[in-house]
Amino acid sequence: MFPLNGGCHMKFLLTALCCMVVLLSVWIKRARKSEGELKKPIVHLLWLAIFTVIAQGVFFICDSNITATVAIGFYYAGIDWLLIVMLSYVEAYTRIFRGSRAAKTVVYGLAVLDSLNFILNIFIGHIFVVSQHVYKDGYAGWSVSRATPSFTFHLVFTYTLVAFCAMALAVKAVKTPAFYRRKYLIVLILFLTVVLLNGICKLAKSPYDISVFLYCMLGIQISHYSLFYKPKGLIDSTLALVVADINDAVFCFDLWGKCVYTNKMVEEYFGRDTRVDIVNSVFEEKIREYSRGEQESIQYKVQLETDGKLRFFNVSYHKLIDKKQCYIGCFFTLRDRTEEIEKFKEEHHRVTHDKLTGLFNREYFFDAVEKLMAVNPDVKYTMVCSNIKGFKLYNELFGEKMGDEVLKMEAELLERDAVEGTVYGRISGDEFAILVPTKLFRAEKFIKNINQMKEHFNNSQYQMHIYVGVYEIDDRAESVSVMCDKAKLAIESHRGDYNAVVTYYDKKLLEKSLYERKIVGEFDRALEQGEFCMFLQPQIASDGRLLGAEALVRWQHPERGLVFPGDFIGVFEKTGLIYRLDRYMWELAADKLREWKEQGREDLYISVNISAKDFYYIDLYSELTNLTEKYGIAPKNLKLEITETVLMTEMQNQTELLERLRRYGFQIEIDDFGSGYSSLNMLKNIDVDVVKIDMGFLDKTERVERGTSILNSIILLIKNLGMGVITEGVETKEQVDSLMGMGCHMFQGYYFDKPMPIEVFEEKYR
Repeated sequence: MFPLNGGCHMKFLLTALCCMVVLLSVWIKRARKSEGELKKPIVHLLWLAIFTVIAQGVFFICDSNITATVAIGFYYAGIDWLLIVMLSYVEAYTRIFRGSRAAKTVVYGLAVLDSLNFILNIFIGHIFVVSQHVYKDGYAGWSVSRATPSFTFHLVFTYTLVAFCAMALAVKAVKTPAFYRRKYLIVLILFLTVVLLNGICKLAKSPYDISVFLYCMLGIQISHYSLFYKPKGLIDSTLALVVADINDAVFCFDLWGKCVYTNKMVEEYFGRDTRVDIVNSVFEEKIREYSRGEQESIQYKVQLETDGKLRFFNVSYHKLIDKKQCYIGCFFTLRDRTEEIEKFKEEHHRVTHDKLTGLFNREYFFDAVEKLMAVNPDVKYTMVCSNIKGFKLYNELFGEKMGDEVLKMEAELLERDAVEGTVYGRISGDEFAILVPTKLFRAEKFIKNINQMKEHFNNSQYQMHIYVGVYEIDDRAESVSVMCDKAKLAIESHRGDYNAVVTYYDKKLLEKSLYERKIVGEFDRALEQGEFCMFLQPQIASDGRLLGAEALVRWQHPERGLVFPGDFIGVFEKTGLIYRLDRYMWELAADKLREWKEQGREDLYISVNISAKDFYYIDLYSELTNLTEKYGIAPKNLKLEITETVLMTEMQNQTELLERLRRYGFQIEIDDFGSGYSSLNMLKNIDVDVVKIDMGFLDKTERVERGTSILNSIILLIKNLGMGVITEGVETKEQVDSLMGMGCHMFQGYYFDKPMPIEVFEEKYR
């Protein structure tokens, strides 16, 4: 070690070099954790910087000529490779000089040649020599004499590399947008400063090469700006552009609640002129409330009218906090949900409302009724249901389009007269329902609307009849469906009474409904166990001879005893079970005729009833013909009674069927002629064998003489048409004598006998 007079300077220099090595090591560790294509050249650059620093330090402190020669040689070679790595970094950093493989080969070759030249110099000293030298400041150290052509090659090579690096950085700095220019300019300036100071040191022949420190600083700055630097201006501008272009309206407020920023969506939603009003009305109170709270973000919903349109917004409040956790302001974002909510409302309306009338559909009406009654527990309500008689017929006559017009008009009238606190809807095809506070219910309104509809739609082909059932709710716990059923029960009670427009539900109707449901539920069991039995009412000739009997059903119920047909026939007709009961009775009658035939009484017949539903639910022809074949009886002994009502409504459809049955051998009787809507036109158009006249025909008028005259004429007319006549409902001898005088010689009625069990009938008339 030389006794250095400038020891203080030397110690400072060595300390600085050691700090540089440590600092470069730290940055190498950081750089190796980064990602990207710049990572590799930067790590190499930092390692070479350490190499040159160490080489320079050894040169300063060594006391051997050979050591100084080796150290400074490695230093110069390290500068070559440092600049080559620098050029690789610049190539990746600036995207300039990329793809020149031949040029890279030449550069690497020259660097290897220059490095070998410096190694060879250790032995032959052909480039430079190292000698002791005392400088003006008193520092005694090693100095390098370099004047050979080989060293000139080194200088030209290194400064050429410097020129390429500087040129690439300069070109990139000029062409790059201002956002990124700084990162290139800083690297360029540092690089040129290093080169400049290196040149100054060489020209001044100073023992202190300050450029070594700048090489280290250059490596650190390159690492920072290439791997970790994020330009604040770019981030701020990017965020500003993103916020400006997002679909949410953004309001930013300072510490004092002043609006300092809004994006363009605010103007789109609220317009230029309304912004201040919106800020004052919507955010002032919220800022005061939320700024004092601890929550940093809050969401809520708000409705605002903008440009005459009501908009729905989801609002998010965000508190702005600095690094010291002090409140510095806030911002609100408003997301427009108007379109989404409107679509939801449309879908909800579609699901909950009737498409044709716009009223609540059945499910939503029930739900709305439950909610209304739940929030008004002290209000007494009335359920009102309406129904159009024969609406299906109206559709068939005039088409569904006209039928829709009827329903829409009824819905409009219902909406027009609905009072506050009511719920109304269309609960099925032509049925409407309304829940109204009992104290506000006015039957006159409904009657008025019904009359208005009748005036509008009545014509020569169709007379409209609308029924209204009213149920004053006395049990709020029952389901809405049951409430409607009770109102509809009231409607059912006045079917056919055209003058009874509005009818009220009472418990008798419920009892009747429950009874009907009960007997319907018992039907299958009764049929299976033979509880339905056949009674016979004799039909007698004028000479007292038994001709046959009419089969009448009775229900021998295990609990209620003998049940008469008036208590169940209508129910079975309404529910469609009648065809099964009829078929059962036909079987009993056919079996009894077989038994009589075996006893030699083939002269007797049994008349059975044919219901209207039988024409639709079963194949009448097959059923009846199969019965006669199964039991081996003559078809004429199983007479078929069909009411005049069935014939009038189904005559056009069933005439051919009745003719087929007559051709097979069955005799057809018109039952209850004169009790319904008798038509002489029917007698003209249909061939039957017997007409049964109901003596009730005379009971329906006070002008008995005129009725008797008409009855006489009808009997004469029937006989002239070649049909037989039976008079039923005969109760006195006077009636028998009178009817015989009119030419009627077959009778049925209480005067002769009531309907009786088969055993009693057979014992009496055997």
